[in-house]
Amino acid sequence: MIAEFKVANFYSLKDEQTLSFVPTTDDTYLDAYTDVVAPGVRLLKIGCIYGSNASGKTNVLHALDFFTHAMIDTDQKKDEGTGVVPFLLDDDSKHASTTFEMTFYLEGLRYKLFLELNSKVIVKETLSVYTSAQPTLIYDRTYNSNTEAAEIKFGSKSGLLKKNREAIEGNTIVNRTVIAAFGISNVEKTRLNQVYEMFSSNVAPAMMPSNSLMYFIKKNLREYKTDKLKQFVLHFLKASDFNISDIKLRNEEIEINPETRDKDAFMARGTVNSEKLVFTHHTKYGNKELSEELESAGTKRYMGLATILFNLLSHSMMLPIDEVETSIHYELLSYFIRVFL
Repeated sequence: MIAEFKVANFYSLKDEQTLSFVPTTDDTYLDAYTDVVAPGVRLLKIGCIYGSNASGKTNVLHALDFFTHAMIDTDQKKDEGTGVVPFLLDDDSKHASTTFEMTFYLEGLRYKLFLELNSKVIVKETLSVYTSAQPTLIYDRTYNSNTEAAEIKFGSKSGLLKKNREAIEGNTIVNRTVIAAFGISNVEKTRLNQVYEMFSSNVAPAMMPSNSLMYFIKKNLREYKTDKLKQFVLHFLKASDFNISDIKLRNEEIEINPETRDKDAFMARGTVNSEKLVFTHHTKYGNKELSEELESAGTKRYMGLATILFNLLSHSMMLPIDEVETSIHYELLSYFIRVFL
């Protein structure tokens, strides 16, 4: 679980901002709102950012997205930049580096990961683990401007043989993180596996108000091998006073106009398969079906949240949501949060 995330000089965030999941000393509903992540250490299960319009709330989530993606991104070419955008409204900040820092717990141990970069290269990257009161270095990466290359110093806790350190160094180009380079290197299992897996599997991309959740819903319903997800979503909708008694995926063939269709895309076929979600409503006139385009935005949004909630309860994940209340009545949002907690 993430304990703290810090960011400075990113988009509209000029000064360092901290998103913290460290609870206060108030122990009201302690078991409901917190989880034990290490002996004597509890972290909050949920955090809220609130403030006026244009105050930078969304950019904190963008920063978290950027940082977590950078940890697993291997698509860079050496002559490309990092993609980071600093605070541009003063002369000092726009020429300064952007910094990120995350403190998190894995299997009862505290880790601290620091990243400093500009628009061209990663300047510094450090990962430490706390096996005692003092941190122990796993690796420290710096940019050598003379050689225009990344230099990595591995600590005793990295657990890597020399040949595997060299493999990671070879994949660590100037705009790629060490964690991402580890992910594409054929090396033995170490603590770095846990860190890489956290960023690749346990921190989801930020969910924005404009995101359509229909693809996500269909993908999950299609891939889940039992009816467990479907039954959870139906139960969740019923408990929230929706009159939906069934949901199903249906494949439909859509006719393509031969005069306008893209032959490269559809070849010689006149139809394509389209997967649609069909909702069965229980009414006083019996069960009636509605296809997804006829359902309300609120119903589809809430069903998407129910699908997300199932994943959150099934796996240890962090999900940043911007404007979680979009298209949802506050009582439904309250119920969603209560079930999660």
